[in-house]
Amino acid sequence: MRHGPAVTRSGHERKTSLGELPSCHEQVIERMAAIDVTVSHAVEQLDARVISAQEAALLGVQRGSIVIVIRRTFYAEDRAVETAGIVVPTTRCEIVYETPYS
Repeated sequence: MRHGPAVTRSGHERKTSLGELPSCHEQVIERMAAIDVTVSHAVEQLDARVISAQEAALLGVQRGSIVIVIRRTFYAEDRAVETAGIVVPTTRCEIVYETPYS
């Protein structure tokens, strides 16, 4: 079962669920536990925008390209404890969410 958005990179034929990248969620949970903070949940907000010049250079895409920005925030109950910004060019991604109901 996949959790979180999936990214496909054209040319590399690499398909990865962002929620399954080398235990990114587990790393945050473990880091927070080390300072006695219990992560209760995470929220992901998606937005589309034009890539910045710096991001275009780093990602090797043309200026003016559209990117999907995923802002993932981990919470300890109602308190935000860590936020990550993930920038993915739309030409290289497929975003898929799976929501289990049972």
